[in-house]
Amino acid sequence: MPVTYPLITGVRFDASSIELNLNGKRYIGVSEMEYEQTLEPGEVRGLSAQILGYTRGIQKAGGRLMMLREEFQDLSVDLTALATGLLEANFTASIHYSELPPMSFPGNPSATSTDMILGLRFTGTRHRFQQGSSDPLTVEMPFVARLMLINGIQPMNNILKYAIAAIAA
Repeated sequence: MPVTYPLITGVRFDASSIELNLNGKRYIGVSEMEYEQTLEPGEVRGLSAQILGYTRGIQKAGGRLMMLREEFQDLSVDLTALATGLLEANFTASIHYSELPPMSFPGNPSATSTDMILGLRFTGTRHRFQQGSSDPLTVEMPFVARLMLINGIQPMNNILKYAIAAIAA
């Protein structure tokens, strides 16, 4: 069902519509998150100056997460169960979007949807504080991932057999 205008309930997704789970645990103290995936096709030229076709391409996924210092410390302890080093742990993140209007049903753009980031691995940490500031302390963590399912949809049709089940386990 397409989005209808005007939106009768007037409610759209915002940051309070999101529930973020990292390694199976819900985190509220997250100030920012962005994630993206790409599939960069290769060019097939042979001996021609023109493009003859494209290869499937190279799939990449990643992003960054910014959370409050206390939540970072909690997450760090949780991830030690998966790996000795914080930057070596691979885990799953799920992002649930929900802003249910009274007549919500599957297929409705306003219905609940979930994005899954499988094989998420932090590649660094950036800690911020500023003298004289009353803002909470935050930690920024860029990450790479093996696979993203956006609203349950695969990024390509040739995902390795059992990859989703193996990464999510």
